[in-house]
Order: sequence, then structure tokens, then C-alpha cells
Amino acid sequence: MNVGDYVFGWVMQFKRAEISERTLEWYIGIVNNHIEPAFSDIPLQKLTTYHIQALLTGMKVAGTFQNRIIQGVRDTLNQALEAAVNMELLLRNPVRGVKMPKENHDPDAEDAKAIPIELRRSILDAAADETVIKPILITLLFTGMRSGELLALTWDKVNFKNGTIVIQSAVIRKPEFDEFGKKTKQTSLVSAPKTRSSVRVIKAPDAVINALLEWKTYVDEALPGHSDFVFCSRSGGMRTYSGLRSLYRRFLDRHGFDENGLNLNCYRHTFATMLLENGVNPRVVQRLMGHSDISMTLGTYSHVVQEVYGEVADILSGIYNDTVTGKYTPRLATGSPRSARDDGGSAASLQVES
Repeated sequence: MNVGDYVFGWVMQFKRAEISERTLEWYIGIVNNHIEPAFSDIPLQKLTTYHIQALLTGMKVAGTFQNRIIQGVRDTLNQALEAAVNMELLLRNPVRGVKMPKENHDPDAEDAKAIPIELRRSILDAAADETVIKPILITLLFTGMRSGELLALTWDKVNFKNGTIVIQSAVIRKPEFDEFGKKTKQTSLVSAPKTRSSVRVIKAPDAVINALLEWKTYVDEALPGHSDFVFCSRSGGMRTYSGLRSLYRRFLDRHGFDENGLNLNCYRHTFATMLLENGVNPRVVQRLMGHSDISMTLGTYSHVVQEVYGEVADILSGIYNDTVTGKYTPRLATGSPRSARDDGGSAASLQVES
């Protein structure tokens, strides 16, 4: 039995029982696109640490694979081969001696995740007269919702009086596979978020609340008897991922925006970037984004966080000067942001987690 056949069999016979169909699709893609082509001629018992290290390093050197794909190959092999040891098919797991290729952080690539400042206004201006896309883009940009969370949002989760939005579900795409790992169909359905931290309450800005109120007025008049989904389709039912992407692509085409690098996920990245650019505590950003761990927030937005942290020295200098002159008053005592400079110059403000 070669390595490719073994890992595929492990995924379909054992791993499948403990993961969702969507995650199964990820594993099948990892096996079919990377593990099977690399190790189809190598018997399971002949696989070495050298073979695996060469594959991962080669993927890194090629420069065409995201780090999460390379990590996915390593993790899949590690789980499958550890199972092989437990089933006494191997004496040891050769992945144990493998090192992940060092990830090179490219600040420009990180910045590309967020919409450039000058482009944000252009997009909002273009959407101003668009009945359907306007509330969608404003909500994405100023709440940080994931696309699936936006599609699953229902009116009973929007409190216009308090200006809050409850996020506790998401639309997911559930694929189905036959015994050979071939996808037979894919359906969209509402599900609980992937992690508990994704369930959250957002205090939405007035721009979002006003856009949603305007949109609700339109929907109630144009689509009587529509479903409770906030961003329902033209038929009044749940809008799908493909429907949302199609709507968004047509908007970009109408206004001459380059679709490359301007996908729907950019709005979520832009939301976090704007908060960090304005000195909001990263832990607050973590909660608003629904990240399960602060390291995810700090890692994804390290380029912005470093700039924010770089201004801390200026803040401390201001505190020192005020302390020695007897003018120091903590921000929490005054209830107003503290500036590192008193002459109106730019400075970071310290935001305390609520």
C-alpha cells in the first residue's frame, strides 16, 4: 500500500467520522492535490522524514502555496501516520522529525488584506445609490461580520433601539461525497458558528443601523411576505454565497473596480485594521472579530499592531512629563482619551477593554 492510498483511506474510513463535510472536503483536497501526487510511488513502510521534509520545503520554495496549505499537508500526514503507528502498520511516525519551513512575513501582503484608505471612500460613494449592495457593504465594513454570518442574520437579531446586532449563526456550504471522495452535491444551510467565540453581540455604529433601517423599509414594501433573513434574495428567501458573490461582482464591474484583491473578506480585514489604526485595544478587536484567541488577532494584523505599539513610547513620555509637573490625570478618571501631546499633534490613545 502506497502512502497516498493509505492516507486517503484513513481520511475516508476514520477521520470522516469526527469532522464536518466541509472539513472533509479540505482533507480530500490536501490528499488529492499534494500528498497523493508526491507519494504515490512510495510504499507506506518506506516513507521517511526526508521525503516529507523535501515535500514541505519544495512547496515553500515554489512560492505558490499559502502557509496554511503547507501546514495542512504536514498536519494531515502527522495524524494519518500517527494512526498507522497505533494500528501497528509503522514502527514510528516520520513526521515527528519534520520542521515546518519558516514563514516569511511580507508586510505588503498583509496590507493587501485591507482595502486601501483612498479606496474605501470610493467604494462607499459608488454604493450610495445602490439599494441592495449599500447596506451589505456598510454592514460588512463597519461590523466585521463574516460573509456567512451576514447571510444568516435575521431581523430578530437586530435591535434598532439599542443599536446592537447579535451574531449566533452562519450560512455554511455543506458538500456531500461518495465513497471515492468525489463531491456529489453541495447545499447551503444555516448552522452554528465554527467556534463559541464567534457568538457575540456587536454595538453597531449609526451608519449601520440607519442603513439597515432603510433597507428594511425597502424590503417590507418590495417583498411582502419575505423571510426573516435580513439580506434575503429577490425571491424573499435565504441568499446564498454564490448569490452574494455574483451581486458583488456585478457591483464592481458597474463601477470599474478591479476585482483582484477586493474580495468580500477584505471588508472584514479592513474593519479590524481601522480599529487598530485608531488605537483600539487588540483584545477588544479580538472579541468583535469573534477570534478564539488573541494570538490570531495579533498574528493576522501584526503590521498594524506594531505601528500602534510604536506610539506607546510617545504616550509614556507624555505621562512622564505630566507626572513630574503635577498635571497627570489618568484617562479613566477623566473619561476622555489621553493624548501623548498637548499641542494638538498626532498621538495614540489608550483604549481599555470593556
